[in-house]
Amino acid sequence: MNLSEQFFTLLNQSDPILSDSEIQELQSQIHVVLLKGFLGDILPKRFDSYFADSMRWMQSNSIQYTRIEPDSGFGTQKLSENNAIHIASTLEKLHHHSPNKTMLIVSHSKGGIDILEALCSRMDLTDKQVSGWISLQAPFAGTPVADWATSNRVINWIIEVILEKIFNGDRTVTKSMRVRDRKKILGSKAEAITVLNQRIKLLNFATHITASDRSLFTPLRYLMDRIARQKNDGLLPEQSQLLKVNEQACCPFVIAPHIDHIYPVIPIRPPSGTHTTPDRERLFAALLKVWREIKLEKTSYNIG
Repeated sequence: MNLSEQFFTLLNQSDPILSDSEIQELQSQIHVVLLKGFLGDILPKRFDSYFADSMRWMQSNSIQYTRIEPDSGFGTQKLSENNAIHIASTLEKLHHHSPNKTMLIVSHSKGGIDILEALCSRMDLTDKQVSGWISLQAPFAGTPVADWATSNRVINWIIEVILEKIFNGDRTVTKSMRVRDRKKILGSKAEAITVLNQRIKLLNFATHITASDRSLFTPLRYLMDRIARQKNDGLLPEQSQLLKVNEQACCPFVIAPHIDHIYPVIPIRPPSGTHTTPDRERLFAALLKVWREIKLEKTSYNIG
């Protein structure tokens, strides 16, 4: 299941990651649907650079894509139960307009638990509409940051007011990402997750930064290390980013060091140190390549 070695082999090769024929296949068969993470809607549209590099790469390669926006009823600051309804409706509309293609969903952070809710509650979407899902840094098992933010009554009240009054979100959305809450949800969805993994091709992308990495998330990494004692990307424990059933990873995954929580999706400088961080377009192409090999069942999985 651990495809990290294959992923880094692709990144380090001198040849293009995807061949012309593979890109043509994506052009003719796939409609990529992008879903942003928590607080992804707070910037005005002209300043919204979420998935900018990935979208530019797809546009240059004539690969059809759609980024789900708040005007569809979806909101990154809203509860997953609410978002699931609007996501399912949007996926149906997109498939109606492109019936000859199947959708590959690429979600980031909280967008991953929104997608999980949507697909588990509407498994019929996997009949024809959705063929795959790449989840980037999703808080499947929650985050201690949410536990910490909601543990103090005053701080939690301030967060709830800001979410509801300023960001037009749901007051309890932060609580929904607490570790104990997510553990209960994953337990209740264990059977649905198993079926989902059998019906579409999934790939999880998890990351962490180290003590030597200089990143905007370095202070949070130290805080997370003190709270959870786990490898983390500044917001999420690495292991939380892997979709699991009964504490076991249930689908193929890639784990990448030296990458913080927003580098894959926001045009910021990579964490600096003694390592080399791949540019976002190449990282995205490598994930598409790994997912394609999973889809074609050409990859041999290493359990662990």
